[in-house]
Amino acid sequence: MSFLNWFNRHGAFFVALLFVGVPAVFAGDTTTIRLTDDGRLKRDPVFTDASGESLVYVVQENPIQLRLMKLNLKSDTEEPIHKDETRSEFEPAYSADGRVLSFVQNIGNLRWQLAIVDFKTGKRAFANVGPGGFSGLRSPAVFPDASRVWFSQANGGRQHLYSIDLDGKNVKQMTDFEGVTNWPSFTADGKRVVFSSSREGNYDIYVMNVDGTGLKKLTENPRQDIRPCLSPDGSQIAFTSSRDGNYEVYVIGTDGNEVTRITESSERDDYPAWHPDGKRLVTVSERKGRFDLYLLTVPE
Repeated sequence: MSFLNWFNRHGAFFVALLFVGVPAVFAGDTTTIRLTDDGRLKRDPVFTDASGESLVYVVQENPIQLRLMKLNLKSDTEEPIHKDETRSEFEPAYSADGRVLSFVQNIGNLRWQLAIVDFKTGKRAFANVGPGGFSGLRSPAVFPDASRVWFSQANGGRQHLYSIDLDGKNVKQMTDFEGVTNWPSFTADGKRVVFSSSREGNYDIYVMNVDGTGLKKLTENPRQDIRPCLSPDGSQIAFTSSRDGNYEVYVIGTDGNEVTRITESSERDDYPAWHPDGKRLVTVSERKGRFDLYLLTVPE
């Protein structure tokens, strides 16, 4: 019997028993569910739409390939998104309604292109127009109205945020800061964007209006605060930080107050992604040297 089916049948009480002997599971949480158990290297989980029934993540298929995998939480089944693909694909991003998927695809030695799939129209676009063939391309994020995709791109010794339409055309530069600017995440109304930037020497989290005005720094820490992800209601930001010595997952209010540590382990916890209900997070967590997806409740 699969774990999820077992859990549904026997109840949350037995989750604690499942984790007996696993060191430092999650701080202040007794409802953690392990979603995978193969232990392979993973990254970039994201829910595919507002139903919360399935998510896509990236697995290290072999030493030279990253593969997109889709996990159906309702049926407890998973399959590759592109089963015959031999190139690396990673950092998937979906629109809130599941209509648009964007991801990064390898096209050569340290060269990447942006893939954009519109499931409604059936159109697929592959953009390769940046300096060096998008050599520094990272972190696509679909704008809330599914009209454009933002991404991070290296240019002139710095890394900025750009946007592009669904046809892979009309690239616009959205930021112009020193250092590296990465990991955009939007409020549902499309008015504000959260991101991480090294503009002041180390990675901190910022928020601004999408037109570039109203910039505000939300974290102030000598260690790295990276991979911010806004909750569906726009009130909280989940992020990864090394502020307490190793990579853990934290949540902070969009006003910059009330930082809460969500995970606590001697191993790595990373890549937080909100469940559409805004009450839970999926993380990639290392336990005993094995990497799997976990679904955990965020303390109120």
